[in-house]
Amino acid sequence: MTALVASGEKKARRSGRNVGHRTQEARSILSASRLLKAGLRPNTVALITRLSAPVVRALYVEAHGTRPRSGPDPDAAGIIRTLGHLLHATGLMAMYTRAAPSWREEVDMDALLSVYPIYEAACESSEETVLISLQCAWHLARHLRSRTAEMQVCQRCCHRYIVVDNMHYRPRCPFCETNH
Repeated sequence: MTALVASGEKKARRSGRNVGHRTQEARSILSASRLLKAGLRPNTVALITRLSAPVVRALYVEAHGTRPRSGPDPDAAGIIRTLGHLLHATGLMAMYTRAAPSWREEVDMDALLSVYPIYEAACESSEETVLISLQCAWHLARHLRSRTAEMQVCQRCCHRYIVVDNMHYRPRCPFCETNH
């Protein structure tokens, strides 16, 4: 990564860009590296950091020692396929919306990265399989922001649960569903 930062700094000096821009570019590269190591896909990291795809792919190879796999990103509606997925997505997004005060305006990556290990630890302690990847969590947070997903309140038990437009699993309260 240091070679990549140094290369970016050389290009910036040659093109006459100011120090502030180089500092921002270095921050973006560090942020991209952190996001890739956390499990986000390169195309998502490029979108978040506004770095070019070739730079992000090079960072991915540096972080993982292999090229990124290709293929489409998961469709938010397809993330929730079972009651288990609905429970996991609901718990994770409930933690995220509490940790990110501006979740309706932007996807708060710091908040998402802070709650995701808690979700993983909860799964591990209850011997559950992690059903929602960080990549899927980012998609859900993005859909909450764009209002193609929402946290609904159950009329029966008053718990909040996530509903995504056109989701594969029927939208109903997972808490009431597991108690019947």
